Amino acid sequence: MSLFRRKKFNAFDAQIARQGRLFVLPWLIGFLLFFLKPIIELFYYAFHRVEMKVNGGLEFTPLGFKNFHAALFEDTKFNRYLSEAFMAALPKLLLVLIFALIVAILLNGKYPGRAIARAVFFIPIIMASKSISTVVGGMQSQMIQDASAGSEGQLTFLISFLSRFLDAGTLNYLLKSVSSIFETILLSGVQTLIFLSGLQSISTAHYEVARIEGATSYETFWRVTIPMISPMILIAAVYTLAEHFMTVQLVEYMNKIAFSNSNYGLSAAMSVMYFILSLLLISVVSWIISRRVYYND
Repeated sequence: MSLFRRKKFNAFDAQIARQGRLFVLPWLIGFLLFFLKPIIELFYYAFHRVEMKVNGGLEFTPLGFKNFHAALFEDTKFNRYLSEAFMAALPKLLLVLIFALIVAILLNGKYPGRAIARAVFFIPIIMASKSISTVVGGMQSQMIQDASAGSEGQLTFLISFLSRFLDAGTLNYLLKSVSSIFETILLSGVQTLIFLSGLQSISTAHYEVARIEGATSYETFWRVTIPMISPMILIAAVYTLAEHFMTVQLVEYMNKIAFSNSNYGLSAAMSVMYFILSLLLISVVSWIISRRVYYND
């Protein structure tokens, strides 16, 4: 039997493949029309000095890798912003995924007033624009500062108590997670919807079999729920990382260099490096998670 024999698809498999291509087609058309040309221009700008002509248009002077060298070894902020963006990526990913999964499980439960609970959670996320987030986030920071000022002794005692059981890195991560709870809620809306759709698609037969076999709730969660929603975990992880890399301070800094300082070549070089590194990290995380993904056929 040949190891390279082509797999035979039945009519149902062909229909699923055709539907998959049709589902991807709108994104592919949008990418070719609106994203491919800017990406090519970005790489072209990165190797040139871009200047505005007096009579309009752009003038390109080849520089080779000088823009990349300037970004890495001459600019005083790029490396710091870049390291901060990548050091915060994985902790934020873990925090958002865990929070979104917990909320999705709570919202998926069968209890009176479930629709109201979902509305209470999702309406602020849907309505949260940039201005509203800034105002409410500032109010939250002020409330935290007021609470800290009024209970400084209790907080000091709590931190000293937790330090007996947790190392400094874990304790610092826990404190940062608590202080950024509002941001975590705003970042978890789409992920919660993804997990909620995955939980609702799990057949009750799986839970009935686990209950017949005598599995505990803990075992059912890890042996049934997590494997069945593992494709959703992969989607949510990619979305969370992509959203994180679009909202870090480095993005604002590169925009400032391009449009305030009119240094388009240097900004393009920074963007190229940032694009490649972020894409690499997303690919590595996706590969690691995909090794544990279970697809229920």
